[in-house]
Amino acid sequence: MRMALFCDIHLPLGRCPLGLLRSKRLLGWFNWRVRRGRLHRPELLARLVADLKRSPPELILVGGDLTNLALPEEFQRAALWLAELAEPERLVLVPGNHDAYVPGAFEEGARMWARWLGGFLRHDRFPYVVERGRITVVAASTAEPSPPGYATGRLGARQLARIEEELVRARARGSWRVLLLHHPPHAAVAPRKRLIDREQLCRVLRRAGAELVLFGHLHRFERVELEGPAGTIPGFMAPSASLRDPRPGRRAGYLLFDLDPDRGRLAWRLRGFDPSFTRIEDLARGEERLVAEAPAAAEAEGER
Repeated sequence: MRMALFCDIHLPLGRCPLGLLRSKRLLGWFNWRVRRGRLHRPELLARLVADLKRSPPELILVGGDLTNLALPEEFQRAALWLAELAEPERLVLVPGNHDAYVPGAFEEGARMWARWLGGFLRHDRFPYVVERGRITVVAASTAEPSPPGYATGRLGARQLARIEEELVRARARGSWRVLLLHHPPHAAVAPRKRLIDREQLCRVLRRAGAELVLFGHLHRFERVELEGPAGTIPGFMAPSASLRDPRPGRRAGYLLFDLDPDRGRLAWRLRGFDPSFTRIEDLARGEERLVAEAPAAAEAEGER
């Protein structure tokens, strides 16, 4: 099965009603005006989507930060973009911290994304599960409001417990398990951008296992290894799909995965722009040998 991952879309901000620009939103608006608006380019995003559609995958994962300030108009524009990207049955969506920029913003705006979220319109109701043959995607939300100057995320105890339950259930079915979230679960993240309960999630992965963990947030490509119960779990961080940054690993791009559970094979490619932003090409590629773990109950030891 072919699967694509887009992250950190950051669609153009557009008009901002002055009455909504309070506290953290005012700082974010200023940042967009002086910096972010020049770096996140919709024309780059459009070209990547056109590249993807030349050979459409069976499943498209969107790893959050479609918006910038989580304004109602931004949720509307993102809904139009999602409708052009793929029909709901071919798309798995999780929010990012920018989609929950201030308290209550995601819960209000997510109603416009209901077709793609399957009714999961509150952070504390995630995760939800999408099954395609022998592939199971567990879609979790790390999107919660954070103070000005911070872009942290949190899963929370309820989500962590549900993630573990779903990973164990999928293992019992013989599925390859893909965990999708916005914030990176590895340690090399600045404190102001970190996943607050990263260590708790890593304990879940050590007990329950997964075949693949996918995320974004830091606007760069990276392959990492996470500890599982019987070896390492490959993790992939996608770059922003709209960022005009000439540095290697940071240019606008998306990830493509070809998963073959029957042969225990995972092939991946990073599709993105060349340094001049004139051509889209394979910037990195590789192949993993994965073997789904034998069905077993999660160990009781350790903290959730």
